[in-house]
Amino acid sequence: MSRENYDPHLGTPLYDQTLVLLGTVLAKAQDFADNGVTVRTVTLIITDGADAGSLRADAETVASVVQDLLRSENHIIAAMGIDDGGCTDFRQVFQQMGIRDEWILTPVNSDSEIRKAFQVFSQSALRVSQSRTNFNQTFGGGFSNP
Repeated sequence: MSRENYDPHLGTPLYDQTLVLLGTVLAKAQDFADNGVTVRTVTLIITDGADAGSLRADAETVASVVQDLLRSENHIIAAMGIDDGGCTDFRQVFQQMGIRDEWILTPVNSDSEIRKAFQVFSQSALRVSQSRTNFNQTFGGGFSNP
């Protein structure tokens, strides 16, 4: 991202865009499943603010979709809220969206802390994707906040 292709002052339609993301993940997973491929997904939602501008969805709508995906036992949905100066309680925002607490990261807004958070997510996603046990059993582990 650069100043030419990203304007952080336009708002955060977090709920609307989360539904777009999860819909895309679900469609791609279904495409693989329809072709006989075993599918497990790990999705990371990243934001630098609470919802500001969603027109079609609210936290409850997102939570309903998240719960449906989690019930299938083939999806992990994680979230990262990058510190916006203390204005947003990301844990609360994500919990209202149905994200399990053990899959929420809240790094401070520094290059090194954000890199650490991505590393934690990446290692956790790798761990669960390589597990030979039931995906849902592995799911419970989550990751610890950096």
